[in-house]
Amino acid sequence: MKDLKLFDNRFIRRLKFKYLTIRKLFPGFIDNRESLYLINNVYYISINKNFSSTVKSSILLFLKGELNKTVSVDYFFNRHFLIKRNSKLNFQNKAFMFTRNPYIRILSAYIHIYEGSKNFEEFLSFLHDNPSEILIERHYLPQYLFDIDNLDIQYLKVENFLTNFNKVKSILNLNLELIVNNKHKTGSSNLISKYYTDRSKKLVDILYEEDFRRFDYIKELPKNEN
Repeated sequence: MKDLKLFDNRFIRRLKFKYLTIRKLFPGFIDNRESLYLINNVYYISINKNFSSTVKSSILLFLKGELNKTVSVDYFFNRHFLIKRNSKLNFQNKAFMFTRNPYIRILSAYIHIYEGSKNFEEFLSFLHDNPSEILIERHYLPQYLFDIDNLDIQYLKVENFLTNFNKVKSILNLNLELIVNNKHKTGSSNLISKYYTDRSKKLVDILYEEDFRRFDYIKELPKNEN
């Protein structure tokens, strides 16, 4: 792979070009509507690896009074709350989405999906050298691509989840009980020092440049939580 330039914006330009090209050639192939739900007249933009299973489980328990282990949370949400493609949005409605530190999110996606087939740095190098690949798998799709123009979105950080969960209760006007769903937990927030090298950090800086900027995350590796 070519030498990395930390502040080189070529990757993000290539990524945007690929994104727009794929959307033009294959309408709906990548569509943030696949993660847009309407709950109590509030839009929830669900992003993979950003505690979406916990948020959905908490909402489902409130609405159904119980969690049915034979029916997946995602299945229930997709059946009852998913906004279909080509449907019109009400831009007067409130909306919210959770964002996450890009270093932790991509590591969690790697452990969840790819660990064992490539090492972490090889995985990041592959994404860097093949920009269209980052658009295929929603678990490492940049978070800003889930954003929806003209929708008034409240951005809540996973890093302050308990405080922000109370904000979700207020936004939805639902007295939710927090139900922690650890089905896809990887422990990535405690594995930073194990997986990251200087080069892998620089790769993430480039791959998720827009996420760092738009959602106000600093380009410093967080310390392990424990």
